[in-house]
Amino acid sequence: MIVGHNPKSSPPPECLAEEKQKKSGDYKCGDVLERLKEDFRNKCYLCESKAPNTINVEHFIPHRGDTDLKFDWANLFLSCGHCNNTKLAKPEYDHILNCTDPEHDVENRIRYEIKPFPKEKAHITALDEAAEVRNTVFLLEAVYNGTTPLKSIESENIRKNLLDEIIRFQKLLYEFYHCTGQKIT
Repeated sequence: MIVGHNPKSSPPPECLAEEKQKKSGDYKCGDVLERLKEDFRNKCYLCESKAPNTINVEHFIPHRGDTDLKFDWANLFLSCGHCNNTKLAKPEYDHILNCTDPEHDVENRIRYEIKPFPKEKAHITALDEAAEVRNTVFLLEAVYNGTTPLKSIESENIRKNLLDEIIRFQKLLYEFYHCTGQKIT
């Protein structure tokens, strides 16, 4: 989950109010997708995959037919297909931490441990006992480790991409210290 305060842009796209009035309105109207892409830095808000191949508009709180929630700009998040399908309106994930709300303080309520080794599972730990923290931990464990054979393969791919990114960062760090002659302490 994207940590730190990541506020949504405002005001909401004008097309949302227009589409809400239609019988078959589309919440992916106008510049909604581009604004979500910008707000979430083109990353899935759950697994943080950069430039995901599959993009979904996730309803943070499942709308379940509620038109107000369906078109509420604050309720629309950028998600990859894997994470959107993992969350998929399951009641246990209705109340999770919101990375766009500074009061939820995500980075101080959950600890991630993803070791930089192939095939290692992710370990997500709740740092307090609030229900939304526990629900978020369960969701992130499902996202990063899978719950079915298919989801486990997708999760392994996410962890592999994360490992690749860690390795690239380590190489850049090594080059920086090597080129500058600074000593690692």
